[in-house]
Amino acid sequence: MTEAVARALPGASVEENPRTTRVVWQRPCPPGGHAGPIQRDSACVYIGASGEGVSVDVSGRPQAIVAMLAALAEQ
Repeated sequence: MTEAVARALPGASVEENPRTTRVVWQRPCPPGGHAGPIQRDSACVYIGASGEGVSVDVSGRPQAIVAMLAALAEQ
């Protein structure tokens, strides 16, 4: 499962723990013409030890979130 998630999110980092594996991916959003802190498209995927349980936390621009979830669903 971890390899499939990493393929869906190129450049993601993988952090393995005894009970879960966390895959973290992020990239800066293109400037939107407004001042303020830099926004990021990001995904954090938690995979249970057995590979059966998966939790996904995403944030960013709607089109980026849809693309991330579609890439994960294809895996």
